[in-house]
Amino acid sequence: MSKKIYNKTKSVCSNFDLPRIEKQLLEGKKVMLPLDKAFNNRHTHSLDVEYVAEKIFENLKLKYNDEFVKSLSISKIKTMAKWHDVGHCPYGHAGEEQLNSLISENKGFYLDSFYSGYKHNLLSAKILLDLKINVSWDIIDAVIKHSSVLPKNFNLTRANHNNILKLNYIFNCDRNNIVDLYNEKVAVNNSWYFFMKDFVCNFPCQICNVPKYEFIVPNETNSLKIIQICDKLTDEYGKEKNKCKFCVINKDCKNIKHNITQYLLFPFPLTLGGEILRVADEISAMVRDIEFYSKYLKDNYFNKYYIIKEKILDIFNILESKFIGQSNNYELIEYVKNLISSKITGDDLINYLISKIKYDNTTFEIIENNKYNNIPLIVRWDNLQEKNFCKSLLEFEDEINKLFDEIKKAIYGIIHNDKFIKDDNKDGEKYISKVFEFYYNNPVKFLSINEHLQEELNLITETIQNMKLDSLVDKIIYARTHIDENIDYMKLLNSFRREIAFFIARLTEKELKTIYDSL
Repeated sequence: MSKKIYNKTKSVCSNFDLPRIEKQLLEGKKVMLPLDKAFNNRHTHSLDVEYVAEKIFENLKLKYNDEFVKSLSISKIKTMAKWHDVGHCPYGHAGEEQLNSLISENKGFYLDSFYSGYKHNLLSAKILLDLKINVSWDIIDAVIKHSSVLPKNFNLTRANHNNILKLNYIFNCDRNNIVDLYNEKVAVNNSWYFFMKDFVCNFPCQICNVPKYEFIVPNETNSLKIIQICDKLTDEYGKEKNKCKFCVINKDCKNIKHNITQYLLFPFPLTLGGEILRVADEISAMVRDIEFYSKYLKDNYFNKYYIIKEKILDIFNILESKFIGQSNNYELIEYVKNLISSKITGDDLINYLISKIKYDNTTFEIIENNKYNNIPLIVRWDNLQEKNFCKSLLEFEDEINKLFDEIKKAIYGIIHNDKFIKDDNKDGEKYISKVFEFYYNNPVKFLSINEHLQEELNLITETIQNMKLDSLVDKIIYARTHIDENIDYMKLLNSFRREIAFFIARLTEKELKTIYDSL
């Protein structure tokens, strides 16, 4: 394929609905309450996020006469909302934490948390990248960054450059999602590829906070161009400081995982549309959790509802006193109290929160505005000159922002400790653990229902390809008994555990329970 034809590959897709199978999978996964409540599943949540995102979009259009607000595409924002949670596993965030721990540990032996670490938003992105359409990079970016990227067990003090690269496990760039111009091969998602290929050149490291990159000409012993940020840093006394271990990145490596490393450390979405999704998801999650939980208790356990309500109101009275003492606005507390007491609806609270969103376009930087399919890549810095720290593009007004976090902490501290919800989550964790360990201990059964993984897992390293064993199952069993002898064996087992986690994440709660009962 010529480069001329390459530039004419499929157009960037900006508006596409979930297939029926994805809707069914989302409908079979709970958000918080058990699934016997029709309003409480991942699909209804995604539709609600779409609804809230559209309201934020309309509010920004009314309040700000800004070129980037005007350039927003509501159809693209709706697409982001529909797809943002397709990688969620059964039993919500409790299930996510369980899967995360299962692929990070092996009977007490810490395999490699950097390579592992299941995150639903990263799996959502992988599902999008594996589609047979060219999904534009900003949709992928919004899906990845709508919630925290780094796993909870990610420890920067233990990390090194090679380990942080392993956060890219979700993007199997060597299989479907890489464009190799040297061999003129073209993958479907060229928009994402070119974005990631160039991303690292434009941004400071979010760990060492050094603003600009230096391009080092390769010497005779180094055939790769290197981007090196902090080679010559000195402290205030002129003494040379240590290099940041995250800042040496292969520039021309065909595998774009090196560039994704820097990207994953960048904390917020890089477009205004992505920020709308992030804030919409945050608003929808908190408001609907409060609304549905209160309604559920009121309809089914009125005495318990009264006790919980009084407990929450006591906490809110303390919060209110604190904010009154600081002469701060505590109106949000009254809204939440009224929602719990059914004096207002969830939509009333959503409208209030949307009215308090602020958009500060004074510290923006536009990176290559006409590049990446003409989608403006916008970054807001704490200081436009120094560019030491990235800030979110959309925020609540200062007093609301602080109070919103306090209310979330108070509400979730009570809801997540409800025995009814905790017991349901414990059941889910038990099902996930047993199914995971069964497949890990019986690779032949797992691979028999996932035949497409045979070749993929075999290609992890040359050492594994050259192992003198007949089948992949034999290689996995051998790797388990000789894990300390070769780092490649650990890589194979990590990849195998990861694929089991992906398989479980794609099950509905009913399917998971059926497998559990059959074991």
